[in-house]
Amino acid sequence: MGYGLRCMSDTERAHIEVHRNQLLRLSTLTDVTYAVGLVLVIQWLPLPHESLAEGAVGIWALLAEFSQNVTATLIGLAFLIIYWLRSNSLLGAVDRTNWTHTVLSIASVACMLFLLY
Repeated sequence: MGYGLRCMSDTERAHIEVHRNQLLRLSTLTDVTYAVGLVLVIQWLPLPHESLAEGAVGIWALLAEFSQNVTATLIGLAFLIIYWLRSNSLLGAVDRTNWTHTVLSIASVACMLFLLY
């Protein structure tokens, strides 16, 4: 236990522990939200039955026919992964959180999900 924690009352230590647990829950919520975003972006990829070609459809023909969908999916995946890494690095530098930080973090990931549509 650090010197700063030894000088605190039990109530102050309890508040710090609550804020640390809140940070862990916030981190989990953020990771789950980014995972949902990744699933939504992956669903932009076309399915073989959506092709206009007759008969069997090869993967290269499908990618050529839906090249805009594939490009949008790759760009979406890149942005989501970059934002997720940024979010993890920022949350990793935080020792504990408060109500304001929690609300802003949740709003940030909610806006990220809205951008997918």
